[in-house]
Amino acid sequence: PWLQKLNQVLRQQSGTVVLACSALKAQYREMLHSELVGGIQWICLEGDRDLIAQRIALRQGHYMAPDMLPSQYQILEPPTDAWTFNVRHSVDEIVQSIVESCRISR
Repeated sequence: PWLQKLNQVLRQQSGTVVLACSALKAQYREMLHSELVGGIQWICLEGDRDLIAQRIALRQGHYMAPDMLPSQYQILEPPTDAWTFNVRHSVDEIVQSIVESCRISR
C-alpha cells in the first residue's frame, strides 16, 4: 500500500519531483511509475556490502537492523535504466554528481 500511496502523491505533483525510497524490485518501480505523466529518472545508490553494513551498525534508533542487510541484497533487482552512484563517496559528492548528470541529460 505504501508504494501505491507514493504513486498517488507523485501523480498529484507538477514540475520536478525527487522521491527517495528503496524500491528494490522492478515491480516496485513499475508501481511507482504507473500512470505518471512525463519521464522518470531512476537513481541507484550502490555500495560494497561491508561498507553498508558498517554504516548501518553506526545508526542509532533506525528501523534497519544490521541483520536485515542480507535479505535486502537477496531481493535486490538492480535497475537497468538507472544512473548509478557509489556510496563510498560523500553525500555532497553524490548529490553533485547527480545534479551534473541532470544538467547533461537536458
